[in-house]
Amino acid sequence: MWHKINSLSATQKAYYINLANKANEYEWPSITASLYLDYKHTGRRVDFENLHNKRQEMISLLAIGAMITNDDTYIPQLVNGLWLLLEESTWVAPAHIVVQKQGADLPAVSTSYIDLHASRTGYRVALIHFLLKDKLEKYSKVINQRIAAELDRRIIKPYLENNRFFWMGLNGGVVNNWNAFNNANCFNALIYSQVSADTLKQLAQKIILSSDAFLNHYPADGGCDEGPSYWDMAGGRLINLLGQLKAISANKIDFAENKLLHNMGTYTYKMHISDKFYTNFADAHAVYTQNPVSIFQYGQMFNDEKLKEYAAFVFGQRNKEWGNDVIDFVDLLKVHQDLAATTARAPYPKYTSLPNLQVYTGREQEGANKGLFFAIKGGHNNESHNHNDIGNFIVYADGNPLLIDVGVGTYTSKTFSKQRYEIWNVQSNWHNCPTINGFEQKEGRKYAASNLKETHNNNVEQISMDISKSYPVEAAIAYWNREILLNRSKKQITITDKFGLNKVIKNNELNFISAIKPSLTKGKLNFADKASLHFDATKFDVVINPKIMDDDRLINAWGSQIFQIKLIARNKLLKDNYQIIIR
Repeated sequence: MWHKINSLSATQKAYYINLANKANEYEWPSITASLYLDYKHTGRRVDFENLHNKRQEMISLLAIGAMITNDDTYIPQLVNGLWLLLEESTWVAPAHIVVQKQGADLPAVSTSYIDLHASRTGYRVALIHFLLKDKLEKYSKVINQRIAAELDRRIIKPYLENNRFFWMGLNGGVVNNWNAFNNANCFNALIYSQVSADTLKQLAQKIILSSDAFLNHYPADGGCDEGPSYWDMAGGRLINLLGQLKAISANKIDFAENKLLHNMGTYTYKMHISDKFYTNFADAHAVYTQNPVSIFQYGQMFNDEKLKEYAAFVFGQRNKEWGNDVIDFVDLLKVHQDLAATTARAPYPKYTSLPNLQVYTGREQEGANKGLFFAIKGGHNNESHNHNDIGNFIVYADGNPLLIDVGVGTYTSKTFSKQRYEIWNVQSNWHNCPTINGFEQKEGRKYAASNLKETHNNNVEQISMDISKSYPVEAAIAYWNREILLNRSKKQITITDKFGLNKVIKNNELNFISAIKPSLTKGKLNFADKASLHFDATKFDVVINPKIMDDDRLINAWGSQIFQIKLIARNKLLKDNYQIIIR
C-alpha cells in the first residue's frame, strides 16, 4: 500500500495535503437530537445527512493526509473526528432507524441494526484503524481499543447474531442494493479489523450465503432494475466483495467463468448514452458518472478489455479526480497505475437488449454519440425504486437530452411511504406515457407490460409491447400496443400507439417530457436546433405545461424548468393508431 502512495504524482499529493490542511482547521459541529429528529417531525433527511457526511469527509481527508505525509500532523484532529464518531449513539441514519420498536425517533439504547450508513462507516473506521493504528496508538493508548470495541458492537456482533435484517435475504423475500452494499462493507470491516480466523470464517460463510440471496434474485441479463446510478451500490459493491473473497482464499474462489456476474459488469456501458448521461428510469439519475474502479475490477476479473477501457473513459469523465473518501482513495490507489495506462474508450453499443429487465436501447451510429438514441422500458410497477412508467421511453439527439425521464428528487419521508405515488414525478403522466381514457398507470406487480417483441438488424431497432395491463381495469383498455422504431437510413424514430378500448370515457392524451421548451408549428414541435417531433395535427390539440423545478437534485440535472407536452386526441374512438416521428 505504502509503495503505491509513493507512486502518486507531486500534484496529486499536493492536492490532498491542501485538503487535509483545511480539514485540520475544521470546527467539528454537534449533531443535535433535534437534527436527528428532523426526519420524524418534518420528513426532511438531507440536513442531517449533509452534516454527518461532512464530518466523515473531514475524517477521510485527515487520514489521507496522514498516509501521504507519513507524519503526525493530522493525528490529533483525526482522533477528534473519530472520537465524535465513536461517541455517536448510532451510525444508523434517521430514515432507517424506523426499524426499531419506537419507529422514527432518537435511536433507542437497545437498537442494534446495520444500515447503509452504519456499514459504510464501519468499513471507513476499520480501514483507517488498519492503516494508521501505530500513529493512533502513539497519540492515545485508548483510541484503538475503543475503535475495536465499537466495530465489534456495531458491526461484527449484529451481523453474526441477526438473520432478521431484511437486506440479508436469509428469511426469504426480494433483496435490493442494500444486500451487496452492506455485505461488501461489513466484509471489509471484518478484514481490516483483523478478527480471528475462526470469526472471519464464520462471518465469511454467512456473507456468502446472504450474497447468494442477492444473486438469486438478479436477472440473467445482468440488468439492475434500480438503474445505473444505483449500480454503484449493487453490482459495483459486489465486485469489491468478490475480489476480497478471491484474495483471502489465495485465488481458490474464482468467479471468472460466471456469466451472470460478467453481465452485471457490462450493464454499465450498455446504459451509457453520452458524456455523463445515462439511461435512467425510476429513481436513477440521468446525469451521473459511475465508479471507475468498480468497472475496472470487473474488467480485470473477466479479462474484458472493453470494460477496462470504459473504466478509463469514466475516470476521464470524472476529470481523474479521486474523491474525498478514504475508502475510494485506497481502492483507486490499488489500480490507478493500470487504469492510467489503459486507453479510454466508451463502447457506445449499437443496441442493448435486456429481456429479463425489459430495458432496450438503440442508437443511430454504433461507436459514437452522434445521431438519435432511444431507450424504452417494459417491466412492472413494483420494481425497486419504482415509478409508474411502463412503456416510458427517452430520446437523445447527438448526445443531448430531447425527451427525458425526470428521475428522482431529494429523498424525504414521503419518498418511501404509502404516499410515494402522490409525488408528481413518480406518476405516469409525468413520464413519456399515455393517459388512457382519463386514467394513469397504477402501482403494483400485476401492472406490467406484456407481449414484448424485439427486432435488431443493420438498419432497424424495433421494440413493441402491450402496456394495457399497467392501467386499472376501469380504463377499459382491450389492448394498447406501443412500438418504437429507430430507422437508421431515414435518421428518425417512430413511436406508434395502436389501441383498442372496450368503451370510450375521456379523450386520450400522449404525454412527453422535455427539458427544452418546444416551439409549435402545424403538426410539428421544434426543440431548438436539436430535433423535431412530428404528429398528425388533425388528430391532436397541443398543450405545453411548464414545470418550475424547486428541488436541487432535479435542478442540477435539468435546469430551472421542464416542460410537459400533451397531445390531446380530438376524437373519442374505440380503435385508432397514433404515430409520432422524431427526426
